[in-house]
Amino acid sequence: MDGGAQFRRADHVSWNSEAGSVRGHITRVVISEIEFKGYRIHATRDEPQL
Repeated sequence: MDGGAQFRRADHVSWNSEAGSVRGHITRVVISEIEFKGYRIHATRDEPQL
């Protein structure tokens, strides 16, 4: 996480993607390895995926 920021469910976020600027809200914070839509997502408590 950047600078110790704490993200939580329902937070509104925006980011840049290959398709341009994207906005949305966090639906879950992943802190362990999972498979999502055929992709393996690597996440830990120190480096969560949102």
